Amino acid sequence: MEDISKLIGRLEKEISDKSRELLLIRTQLVKYQDLGYEVDRWRNTRLSSSCVNSVADQVDICHSCGCCEDATLLVMPFVQEGEQKVYSKPVMFNVGEKAYYGGDNPYPGWRTKLFEAGIQKVVVELVEKYFESNKPQKCDEEDE
Repeated sequence: MEDISKLIGRLEKEISDKSRELLLIRTQLVKYQDLGYEVDRWRNTRLSSSCVNSVADQVDICHSCGCCEDATLLVMPFVQEGEQKVYSKPVMFNVGEKAYYGGDNPYPGWRTKLFEAGIQKVVVELVEKYFESNKPQKCDEEDE
């Protein structure tokens, strides 16, 4: 049997962490009146607001799946608010997909999709840099 003080300590830490998280969310709600959130398939929670679309200056870039050969490439524009990220609304934009031999293929019109949502040029440039450094790889027929 374990010492009950370990359980009490763990629960106190969980309460403290959740109280801090709640305070951070309430702080963002004052700044972003339309604040909402999204939970992805891995249970990551992301705060989002349409007010961020015009001021986002950073972007998270990832694939929708780590195992699928043709997984969608997602970009998530955001602003850093202290310790917390607040994402655009919508949170995720599909801008391309994994190329079969490595790298990524951009979807036609991906820039337009971002601009139409009010996402700024600085974010589009970050995505362009990503595509430039992750060009689709070609099959080397000698390797087959």
